[in-house]
Amino acid sequence: MKENSRRAMTLVEIMIALGLLAFSYVVLITTFQGAGREMAFSAEHYTAMFLAQKVLEDVNQRLQENPHTFTELVNDATGECVPVVGGASKYFRLLENTVNFSRLLPEEDLPITQGPLFDQLKGFTIQVSTRLDHPLAAGKRNLIEVEAIIRWKTREGVAREYRLSQLLEGTDDGAFAEPYTPTIAPETQALLDRGALTALVGILAPMHPELAAIPADALTISQIMNVCPGASTDAVMDFGRALYLIQDFLSLTQKTNAIIQPLEAERDGLLPTLTKSTKNSIDYAACLKYTDLQQRISALYQEKGIGVVQRLLLLTPILPKLKIVFANPATNLGPRLSLYTPLAVGQLMMSNQALDIVQLAFSSAEKCYLSLTQPPILETLPRRQEPVIFRRVLDLQKIATLLLPGDSEAKAYLKGYLQNTGQFRAKYLGANPNFVAFLDRESERGKDLATFRQNFAGLVQIFKIVQELSVKIDELVAVVPKEYR
Repeated sequence: MKENSRRAMTLVEIMIALGLLAFSYVVLITTFQGAGREMAFSAEHYTAMFLAQKVLEDVNQRLQENPHTFTELVNDATGECVPVVGGASKYFRLLENTVNFSRLLPEEDLPITQGPLFDQLKGFTIQVSTRLDHPLAAGKRNLIEVEAIIRWKTREGVAREYRLSQLLEGTDDGAFAEPYTPTIAPETQALLDRGALTALVGILAPMHPELAAIPADALTISQIMNVCPGASTDAVMDFGRALYLIQDFLSLTQKTNAIIQPLEAERDGLLPTLTKSTKNSIDYAACLKYTDLQQRISALYQEKGIGVVQRLLLLTPILPKLKIVFANPATNLGPRLSLYTPLAVGQLMMSNQALDIVQLAFSSAEKCYLSLTQPPILETLPRRQEPVIFRRVLDLQKIATLLLPGDSEAKAYLKGYLQNTGQFRAKYLGANPNFVAFLDRESERGKDLATFRQNFAGLVQIFKIVQELSVKIDELVAVVPKEYR
């Protein structure tokens, strides 16, 4: 097993992880052919090409149906060189099964030990290796190179090999357990500072229209300070950053709601079709449209929840500095800008509803996906979509559980999550071994609340920050002099 250096997750990484948690883990990029290209294409070479391609297709399918496969690949590292047949390689289990390919039960997963296929493949070995430091994946912890190496000997006894590799995307299970570190990337800081200047112009422009005439990309803090005599530059920037983040999260909420509302109206108009006892082709098309709308709506709700959390994480480290600023607005913001302290205080108090917005957003996303697993919608859902829908239900239930600070309610949510995991497993046992493997891993990681929170310690820490935001804002408002409230 390869040892990787461990470090805490940054803001960007933890939010990427949060986003991936409830969305499909996407398989990426390009296939590269390696050694053996210059050889004459013998029958054995064609067989090696087929086997290598089969391995990567198997890995791709596993990763799509079981995101925990990414962690397994990371742990595989250089892998072992083992025979293709005889059950030695886990990457040929489905290829070797000869009992019932369409319904693979554990006791039927038999290796190939004899027969024409055994005779054809017995001279080949397979080694699957992985690496996280591929040049194209430099600095990206969610990319891994997977290489399949097929080796054999020619009739003359000459050793040959064929290599095929691919870059895949996913998230290591351990990433969610790493502590959250409030590190802001330079590009994020630049965006935040630009937004701060724009927010400051927004409140100062009525009295200083010359600021409004300056293009947004040409604004500088010195231009703001020219109309804010006596103010501290650091205090003014923190003031602007807070205004920008609050306005941005409120704007995000309003814009997302404006997109969701007509989609929900269109979806609700299709409900009568779902309840028809007999359906024609037009009705089935309407049912598929309903399913598509429900998934789009759920994705929008989740994007809203993630977006609000992202902005609140940027706001949190600013609050202690604002507490000092607002204790004496006239000194820190100057006589001109301090006049807008009541506006800032009012907007800060509006952000107290952020936790409710986050919880409602993720809860709404969960309900949308959960509805797709219930009759009569389930009957019209294409079978290939079911595992994806069920997995997203489970992921959103995980987020809902992690958002709850108390043990009692969190345990109740986790119990429901484990019940669903068991029901889905019973439904797919034998029909989708990769999805069943995913469910088994999920049950293991959430066997009790302590284990569950430990496996998602980074997200627990983030949600705790969001939950404590209201208290920090109340503390900040309490130091504001009465004349500025």
